[in-house]
Amino acid sequence: MEKIGWIILQANQVDVASKVFILLLMAIISYGIGSIGSKRKIGFGWAFAFSFFLSPIIGLIIVLCSKKKDVEFIDIDKK
Repeated sequence: MEKIGWIILQANQVDVASKVFILLLMAIISYGIGSIGSKRKIGFGWAFAFSFFLSPIIGLIIVLCSKKKDVEFIDIDKK
């Protein structure tokens, strides 16, 4: 009977470890999508939030649909 309890405890530890690994992997992927979003109108924070809380694929689609930041040109002749 003790062996069954030990097996269940060991299975729970593996389950927790796999969930932590998946959460860490999602955070790393969401950080990458957030860095893509920092060059767009959506910004890093929103891109990270969408990709972390919804799904990295949905976050990437939202980021790629966002407009790129406009490049501002400075006129050197005007002083």
